[in-house]
Amino acid sequence: MSSTSSAARSTAPGPDASPSAATHQGVGATDAGLVLMATIWGVNYSVVKAGLQAMTPLSFTGVRMLLAAVVLFVIALLLREARWPNRHDVGRLLALGLLGNGFYQLLFISGMARTRAGVAALIVAAGPAWIAIVSRLLGRERVSRLGWAGIGLQLVGVLCVVGSTQG
Repeated sequence: MSSTSSAARSTAPGPDASPSAATHQGVGATDAGLVLMATIWGVNYSVVKAGLQAMTPLSFTGVRMLLAAVVLFVIALLLREARWPNRHDVGRLLALGLLGNGFYQLLFISGMARTRAGVAALIVAAGPAWIAIVSRLLGRERVSRLGWAGIGLQLVGVLCVVGSTQG
């Protein structure tokens, strides 16, 4: 038996492998999109700090939200095959958007105006830990000992970094 045929046989998918796993090669559009999103999110803090140097926090938030609304509306118009929500749901979606995004943005920009970009990024990155804690307190999430250890280490790390910037 040649080495080529044994190598081909060893990389062939087994009976439990999915067809997409066998045909996936290299970096695809999804991978590139994920890298782009992570880059945008990572750069966001520095861009916001630069914007806050040029404008007041509320003005900056207004311009930012207006630009985001225009871009998202254009994308929605381009997706003509997508179903639009009914009138009853539109009111609920608008209320959730104002509360969940609008209120968050006001608090985010106010915080960014008062601290360093790296500290803000670290505090926002602690969100999953706080969600796990609150979910556990509400009885909706079970957290393992290892999970609690990770949450504790993460929160102690945030406290150390935030505490080191005070002075």
